[in-house]
Amino acid sequence: MDLRHVVAAIRRWRWVAVLVVLLFSGGATAYALLQTPEYKSTATVFFSLNRSVSVTELAQASTYTQEVVKSYSKVVTLPVVLDPVIQDLGLQETSSQLARRVTLDTQPDTVIADITVTDRSPARAAQLANAIADQLGVAVAELSPGGARSPASVKVTRISEAETPESRSS
Repeated sequence: MDLRHVVAAIRRWRWVAVLVVLLFSGGATAYALLQTPEYKSTATVFFSLNRSVSVTELAQASTYTQEVVKSYSKVVTLPVVLDPVIQDLGLQETSSQLARRVTLDTQPDTVIADITVTDRSPARAAQLANAIADQLGVAVAELSPGGARSPASVKVTRISEAETPESRSS
């Protein structure tokens, strides 16, 4: 087979190649257009200790709190946090269904975490992220060490409110 035969074969089959490209492009476009749009909204929380007195205690508390943040990052997708949110907002889904749409990302070597919620409604994504951030604070207060007469040792404060996204994420 020489160059002349190769060129002739390419010319003969070029319409098939164009047709295949158009079919795949059309299929991908149709798939993208038929997908339900999703929106992401993020609330930021700050983990701190409720009490410390000396500089030494503050240094130990900082290290302790950074380690605690890693543990509480798992709690955010558990029923102890999500079930009250579902009840408060009157959602028609289970905590495991909601958990698939919730992530908590921690910033390395800090006590700051971002709670991100994905939803079909931009307003509901923001509402859920804020509610989960607030409920995480309640759950952490219940779970963190403290006595019957003393406050919980770890406190979660929402430092950045989730806003309604203006554009979809997917």
